[in-house]
Amino acid sequence: MKKNIDQFVRETTSRITEFNVKNNDHLKKVVREAITYYEMKSHEEVDRTEQGTIEYLYIHSMIEENLLSKVITQTINDDYDHSIEEIYQGYVIRRH
Repeated sequence: MKKNIDQFVRETTSRITEFNVKNNDHLKKVVREAITYYEMKSHEEVDRTEQGTIEYLYIHSMIEENLLSKVITQTINDDYDHSIEEIYQGYVIRRH
């Protein structure tokens, strides 16, 4: 049986060295681990350009988007709802 979101977030963030909720790279790592752990069809792709690296999140379904947003909200834990869009700075492609 899979862990609930709260258990997953606590265990995942405890494994990230010096985890900081203001660090988008740390939050993206939690998202990547959630995709793997919950066996989602969503995935991340990295595009390297002259301006730098852009990480795109391809979301397979509304259910997966909602789950990932809940993971982010639980991770940040500041009494506000957060969306996956915030973490990926708009580089989210929906396939649903």
